[in-house]
Amino acid sequence: MRPARAIPTSARIATLLLVLARADAFNLMDALLASPLYKRVLVPMSRDMMINTARENGVPWAESVEWLRSQRDWTLDERADAPAYYDAPFHAYDAGNLCWDAAFEQEVASKAVGARNYPAFGAEGETAFRKAFDDALSDAGARVPDGATVVDLGCGTGYSTRRLAE
Repeated sequence: MRPARAIPTSARIATLLLVLARADAFNLMDALLASPLYKRVLVPMSRDMMINTARENGVPWAESVEWLRSQRDWTLDERADAPAYYDAPFHAYDAGNLCWDAAFEQEVASKAVGARNYPAFGAEGETAFRKAFDDALSDAGARVPDGATVVDLGCGTGYSTRRLAE
């Protein structure tokens, strides 16, 4: 067994600076998200860009959202306890990411991002990305045994988890 080596002072200082810089970045992000510039200018621009990207790549944004809305009465009897940041204005949603609009638009927004990031696949860019991710998980040996329960502890609508469970 090799003896433990002391961490050089320069590495400890660099780590401390990185931690402090990250904290400042979070403070800067909080300030930006609270600014009227963000809400009145950047949010609408960002959302419009996402919708236009979808439209330009054959992703039916409006039709997909309307179809989801029409499938049932989307109400909740109780609301689960959630961290406060889920209710904070974020992206295009004044009610935060835990609102119905975010839920209705998440998958179609993901398809728009996929189309933008994988232009050779157009509207199927998100599918190409997720297949590459699925293949990487499989190549790494990730498996879900038959009859197993998959728990999604991430954010979003569970799209990746549903793929994993299939």
